[in-house]
Amino acid sequence: MNETTTTHIGVDVSKEHLDCDLNGKPLRLPNTPAGASTLLRKLADHAAPVQVNLEATGCYTRPLVRACLAAGVPVALINPRHIRSYARAAGQLAKTDEIDARIITAYARHFNPPCLGGEWLERDRLAQYHRRLEVLIKTRASRKTSMDHYEDAWLRGEIRREIAALDKRIETIAKAIDSIIDNDPVLVEKRRLMERTTGVGPATSRTLAVTFPELGTLNRGQAAALAGLAPMNRDSGAGRGKRCIQAGRAKPRKALYMAALTAAYRNPMFSAYFKRLREGGKPVKVALTAVARKLLIHLNTELKSCHQIT
Repeated sequence: MNETTTTHIGVDVSKEHLDCDLNGKPLRLPNTPAGASTLLRKLADHAAPVQVNLEATGCYTRPLVRACLAAGVPVALINPRHIRSYARAAGQLAKTDEIDARIITAYARHFNPPCLGGEWLERDRLAQYHRRLEVLIKTRASRKTSMDHYEDAWLRGEIRREIAALDKRIETIAKAIDSIIDNDPVLVEKRRLMERTTGVGPATSRTLAVTFPELGTLNRGQAAALAGLAPMNRDSGAGRGKRCIQAGRAKPRKALYMAALTAAYRNPMFSAYFKRLREGGKPVKVALTAVARKLLIHLNTELKSCHQIT
């Protein structure tokens, strides 16, 4: 949508309220289906096309996003870090819900963020399942660690039974995610292409399919930056700082790092590269991070061909 013809509406979302900026006029509504319906009715009075803009702050934004998509109202989710940086750059240090709504509007007018498509609903559903899977995996890991703190045989048996129950729940959630993915031919093909690479197993391909849907549509620099695997310069004047990775999405980065542990030793495509880095004096973690980045770029290229086919 064109920036000059679109009326951008900023909405600051909290658990209880929707604080809206309607062309400079503040409006507070309850964060309920009724509140979302009231906002959409007010937006229907605008002659120009309207775009609703929200910070991507989790579960409390979901009802309004769903309502906008159902009503055919363009809606965008914006990285909260970008909003805060924009506010500081504009000299806006005070922070209230009303001010935040105005800042979101100003940011959207300036940058015209892309709108969500209908596929967001299924992607969000997958993300919820994957989030639950991660919680169960972390819980299982903590139970396994706790075994070291108990010597009593009955207690250790109790912990083992809890771990066995968690194993079954993890398997159930993983199968549910795979079932959802299996109903999407594009995701099925993406997973097949990713798993052709030694080091990328079902868990890694599942994580990337759910948390990195843009993979295969980006150039190599964009992919590395979005995953937080692009080394950032820290130079100023004559000084040359140490380059390091920062920001990006933690979940795909972690999955790629774990895949790199296998690829660095078992995949000829990456093992020679890893060996060369180690022989050059690079620490293990630095070398593995470089392998993870190289693996990401390889997968991004593989999935580009998938997009061209589909």
